Amino acid sequence: MNNELANKAKVLFAQGDVEISRAEKFIKDNFDGKVRTCSRRAAGFYIDGLLNIKPGKSYGKSFMTHLKALSLDNSIPGDIKKSAEILIERISVRKISGITALENAKNIINYCKEEFKIFSEDK
Repeated sequence: MNNELANKAKVLFAQGDVEISRAEKFIKDNFDGKVRTCSRRAAGFYIDGLLNIKPGKSYGKSFMTHLKALSLDNSIPGDIKKSAEILIERISVRKISGITALENAKNIINYCKEEFKIFSEDK
């Protein structure tokens, strides 16, 4: 794997970790809207990082387009696609709690970490 791309992915992952920390803080303060936003951003940073190391994959430019594309990508495991679907749902359709958003973001993050690990071992 190209070290520059790996480093860029790690920086994006670190930004995702900052967002997850913020989401966990907002959970304690009962700010579900902010938890949902931070959870989506965290998952988006991780997806973006993973896309940097996977040639030929492109999901768009925003975190929401990353999540939407992930939810539609047939090469992605079903539980990860479902987590992405939950995170992109509009609040007018179904209000997901902050805890649900955080759990689903962490599911996507763990997937991205595993894929990064596998991909970096293969190269």
